[in-house]
Amino acid sequence: MKRYYIFIGLLVLVAVAATVAQSFMGRSVKTDQGLTQNISDFDTTIQDYALAHNALPQSNQVPVPGDVAYSVTGREAYELCGTFLTENRDPNPSANVNVPGTIDATYHGKGYQCFNGSVSLPNTVIEPAPKPSVTPTVRPIIQTTPQGAGN
Repeated sequence: MKRYYIFIGLLVLVAVAATVAQSFMGRSVKTDQGLTQNISDFDTTIQDYALAHNALPQSNQVPVPGDVAYSVTGREAYELCGTFLTENRDPNPSANVNVPGTIDATYHGKGYQCFNGSVSLPNTVIEPAPKPSVTPTVRPIIQTTPQGAGN
C-alpha cells in the first residue's frame, strides 16, 4: 500500500511539473509572437520610409522597438535582430513564399536571430531641372527716314 501512495505522489509531482513547464512555454511563445510582430511592423516602417525618402533610415530617424536591433548593412540592405525564447522552424520551407526584400520572422531559431531585408532605391537622385534664365536682348533702335521726306 505504501508503494501505491509513493506512485500516486510521483504522478502528482510529474503533473504539476508538466503544467508549470507548459505555462512557461506558453508565455515564451507569446513573447516570441510579440517580437515577431514588432519585427514585421518595423520592417514595414523601413519600407515606407525608404519609399518616401529614397534612402534607408538611420536608427535615430525612426522609432525602433525596444526588443528589436536595427542596423544598415548597405545602401539598400538592412538587418533586424531579436532574441527569441523558443524555436519555431518552418515545417515546409520549400513552400514558404515571401515578398522579396521584406522580412518574415515567423520561423526562427532559439536565441539571438537576425533577418536580412532590402529596399529598391533609384540609382540616381532626380533633381529638378534648373529654371531657364531670361536675359533681355537690347537692340539699338535705328530710325530711318523715308527718302524724300524731310526736304
